[in-house]
Amino acid sequence: MRSRIGIAIVQLAILLSAAATAAAQNYGISGAERYFRVEAEGIKSKRWGPEVGGYIYNDYGSPATNVRLLIEGQDASGATVTTVVAPIVGVVPGNNRLYFEVRVPAADTYRVRVLSWDFIRGGGAM
Repeated sequence: MRSRIGIAIVQLAILLSAAATAAAQNYGISGAERYFRVEAEGIKSKRWGPEVGGYIYNDYGSPATNVRLLIEGQDASGATVTTVVAPIVGVVPGNNRLYFEVRVPAADTYRVRVLSWDFIRGGGAM
C-alpha cells in the first residue's frame, strides 16, 4: 500500500513539473505581435554571407529572455523557401529594443517574427 502511494506521489510530481515547464514556454503563441515588433532586413556580409539583421522591440514592461525568432526566406513570388529558428543571445529590455544578426540561407526577401520567449518576472528595465 505504501509503495502505491509513493508511486502515485512521484507520478504527480512529474506531471506537475511537466505542466510548469510547458507553461513557461511560449512556442508559437499567436499574438506575439502584441508584445514584440521586429524590424529586420537582409544583409550581405562579406565574411559570413547572407544574414538578417535588425531590432526586436519589446513593447511589454518586463524584460524577455530565451527569445527565438522564426526567419522565413521567401522567393520573388513570396513563397517560403527556407526556414530558420534562431535563438537570440541576450535580454530584450522591457519597453526597449535589442539588435540582432543571424546567418541565413540566401533568399530574395525575409519575414521575421518572434516564435518564443520567457518574460523575466519582477525584472525592471535593464
